[in-house]
Amino acid sequence: MKLGIIGTSLKKNEKRVPIHPEHLSEISTEIRQQLVFEQGYGERFGFSDATLLALGVGLAPRQTLLESMDAVLLLKPMPADFENLRPGGVHWGWPHCMQQVANTQAAIDRRLTVVAMEQMFIRDEQGKRILHPFYKNNEMGGYCAVLHALALKSMDGNYGKKRKVVILSFGAVGQGALRALQGRGFTDITVCTQQRSETERPAGLENCEFRRIRQEQGQWVITEPDGRTRPLLALLLESDIWINAILQDPNHPVMYMNETDVARIKPGTYILDISCDEGLGFPFSRPTSFDAPLIEMGHFDYYAVDHTPNYLWECASWEVSQALLPYLPEFLKGPAHWAQTRIFREAIEIQAGEIQNSEILAFQKREPVYPHAMLV
Repeated sequence: MKLGIIGTSLKKNEKRVPIHPEHLSEISTEIRQQLVFEQGYGERFGFSDATLLALGVGLAPRQTLLESMDAVLLLKPMPADFENLRPGGVHWGWPHCMQQVANTQAAIDRRLTVVAMEQMFIRDEQGKRILHPFYKNNEMGGYCAVLHALALKSMDGNYGKKRKVVILSFGAVGQGALRALQGRGFTDITVCTQQRSETERPAGLENCEFRRIRQEQGQWVITEPDGRTRPLLALLLESDIWINAILQDPNHPVMYMNETDVARIKPGTYILDISCDEGLGFPFSRPTSFDAPLIEMGHFDYYAVDHTPNYLWECASWEVSQALLPYLPEFLKGPAHWAQTRIFREAIEIQAGEIQNSEILAFQKREPVYPHAMLV
């Protein structure tokens, strides 16, 4: 199998690459001979095309890779990328097919196979998910969002006004956000999670408190150390910085407040909606961009920059590459091997144009059989 590896993106401000050029020397000669990189791939990292060729990989223009390779590794595809992939081709990356309807439709129309990195999970013997190989990229999403957002507002924890911070959820994104906050000197931090309480605090975490949250009679409540409960909204309304780090299930969304609550938000509040899905979490949720990162909502400011690891794109490329390299030889064994390998089998969102993930069908309201027409 020949794998085309693309380093440029049609998505604005996307600078990450899937394989860091410094890692090429760690890949076996046999595997390198199966890799064809986009021309100019290594230039941002100080690697010329001549240097890459000397390492035993191939080079070709971007369009040639899309049109001719057995499979293409492209982190953030856009609909035009799928439309230019050869019919029956294979994409490996972060397609986010559930939310990206145009990507899904292009994959259906061109009978593509889509292997989604976001759906790759290591499981235990009972089948429970225990690790996402690319979790450090997710951590960097939280870490970079906090660094970027604080810089935009000239805020710091060591100097200036002391601010109370709330983090909603403590997966990889929330952990990255906490690390950035602590590195910047914030000490009044409350982490709200459905998974752990104050008595289950992870080792080594200081200057923060954990509170368990749950839904009770239609509203989110928080359990205090003495066992009392109160509305989560009350904690939010008394805080200065809110950080939403929850990974939403679009088919079962979490909402922390309704339209009538928005007017109650404390003036000067800064909301960082890191895991932003439009209309989910908060009534005003919508993605922003590196070009226009902030929305002034009248009495509070809102930040929801998409693909924040690009704030530290070189570091993010390194982490993605380190996570990907162990799976590269397995991927290159091709579709028959993927079918026998759980981590790849479960990551195939679309196979030869046919949607495999029922969650995509439900969210996009599509027919279950090819060509998966929209129901409404």
